[in-house]
Parts: sequence; C-alpha cells; structure tokens
Amino acid sequence: MSRTIFRAILATMLLLLSTAATRAQQPLGMITVDWNNDVPGAPARNPELINKSIKAAFADTLKKKLNVNDPATVDDLEMMREGPNLRFVIIPKGAVQPTQDEVLTVIRDSFLDVVTNFFNEFHAREIAEMRDQDAQELQMIRRRTDEAQDRLSKLRSTLRQIIHRVDVSPETLRGAITRLEDERDKLALDAEAMGVRKGAIEKTIARITETGADQMKKDRVAVELEKLIQSRETELKRMQQLAAENSVARAEVEASEGRLGEARVRLWERQEIVSRSAGGDLLADLNKELAMLSINMAESEVRLDRLGKAVTDYAKAVDLIDELENAQAARQAAQNAAIEAETRVGEHMRSLRQYQPPTVNLHARPQP
Repeated sequence: MSRTIFRAILATMLLLLSTAATRAQQPLGMITVDWNNDVPGAPARNPELINKSIKAAFADTLKKKLNVNDPATVDDLEMMREGPNLRFVIIPKGAVQPTQDEVLTVIRDSFLDVVTNFFNEFHAREIAEMRDQDAQELQMIRRRTDEAQDRLSKLRSTLRQIIHRVDVSPETLRGAITRLEDERDKLALDAEAMGVRKGAIEKTIARITETGADQMKKDRVAVELEKLIQSRETELKRMQQLAAENSVARAEVEASEGRLGEARVRLWERQEIVSRSAGGDLLADLNKELAMLSINMAESEVRLDRLGKAVTDYAKAVDLIDELENAQAARQAAQNAAIEAETRVGEHMRSLRQYQPPTVNLHARPQP
C-alpha cells in the first residue's frame, strides 16, 4: 500500500477517533480482518465480544513480550467495522519505553499470529455451529417424518382390526362401504320378498289341501270306497280271528288282506283324481318351491347378518377414514420437507467447504 493511500486511511480513522489522546498520536498501524466471502445461514457475529477478546489478547501479548505492567499506557486498540470486515487500529499512548518500533515488531512477530489463530478458531466454531444447526434441522424433520409415519401406521392397524381388511386406503374403504350398503339393502329386499312369497305359497297349499279334503268328503265314489275299506277291514279282522282258531286256512286270510289293499288303492286313486280337480297338480311344485324358499331364506338370513355386522364395523371406521387421509397428507408433506431439507443442507455443506477463514493483515505506519 502506498504512503499516500495509507495516510488517507489514517486521516479518516483519526477523524473517527474521539478521545484527546488518540488525536494527539498518529496510529501505529492497523490490523485488517477481511472475510473473503460469507455463507447463507451463518450465525450473527458479536463485534463487541470480538473486540473485547482481541483487546485482551493484545494487552496480554504486550505484558508477556515487552514486560509491560500496564499495557494501556503504551498502546491501545480501537475496533472499526467496515461492512462484515473489522479494522483494529493501533493507537500509541505516548510512552517512551518500549519504543513503538519494539511494539510494532511484537505485533508483527507474535500478536498477528494470535489474531490469526483467534479468527481461525472463530471461523471453525462458525462452521461447527452451522453444521450442528443443519444436523439438528435434519434430525427434527426426520423425527417429524417418523412421527407422521408412525401415526399413519397406527391408524391403518386400527382400521384393519375394525374392518378385517388388509387394504385400508380411503378410496377402497369408501367404495367398500357403499358396496356393502347397496348389497345389504338388496339382500334385505330379496329376503323380504322371499318371505312374502313363502307366506303366499303356504296359504295356497293350505287352501288347495282344504279344498281337496272338502271335495273328498262330498265325493260319492270316495265315500263308498271308504265304506268298502271299513268293510274289508272288518272282514280281515274276522278272518284273522278264525285263522287263529284254525277255522279257516291261511289262504283265506291272505285273500282278505288282498281285497283290503285293493280297496285302499282304489281310494287313493280316487283321492288323486279329486285332488287334481281341486288344484292338486300344483301341490308338488308348490311344495318343492316352498322347500327351496326355506333354504334360500336361511342362506339370506346368514348373509344379511354378516353384511349387517360388516356395515356396522365400517360405520365405526368412518371418522377414522378422514383422519387417515389427513395422516397420509401429513406424511407426504413431512417426506417432501425432508427431501427439501436434505437438498438444502447438501448445498449448504458444499458451500461450507468453500467458506474460508478471514484474511488477517497488518498495515504498519510507514517509517520516516
């Protein structure tokens, strides 16, 4: 730096210094601390603390290197700020011993290293603090992601226990609820219709049976055949009694049994004819249908009961479905935030590798 430029700088600094002592003495030099670049997210620096630490180190250096009891009577440091950079102006106090050349030598040979080491350590602490902040941010975001995933997993487990299904996505559950309700309503309607049909068939069978019985009572052929059967039964009893007394042959008993059987067959045939005329042809089909209806109704009752329980279970899960959707959205947001944070931290880490300690230089007063 040329003497002209240096004098201009010193003149500016002198105007900024307010005490009479500093106005009385020309600065011995200036230590400049220049941050070559800064990095986003760097912690705020405390200039007052830095100034206090550097001034204490300066006084300690003068004591140790020059055997000065009271460094404040020899030289002092005044800190100035220039944006993010710092300027430490060395102000003589007019002491005869040690000389200013001796002070300048100590500053150049010893104190400059102290200042450099201080800011190197300060820079390292900044780097460590920023890395720690990045790590804490990632840890917090990952914890939130884990919490969101854990909440989602617990909700899914609860839903699976309630509805006994593996797939518990909101879309599947809502579709299943609608389908189950529709199936339940249709089955209930079918069961009701089958019940009505069963009752109608039973009434029809009862009516046909009753009509047939009434017609049988009024049918003269059937009446006569019943009388004939009664006569044959009486004859058979008499023949059996005589056979027991060995009064008739066994063949006579068998002949009597044959005549009774023939009379009964004729009555059954007549009953068939009378029943057919009363609608008896339908009885077989109606009885068959009645049997099938009974089977179908029993099956429907079981299915309806099962569906009713399923719908009840799903009803318990309705509120949880909305909560599940919210949990899924929260999990997705947490995952996106984690991806963004990891990208941001990665870029920050790369920028930290290029973040260098400040440059420390001594600009001494030109010698006359």
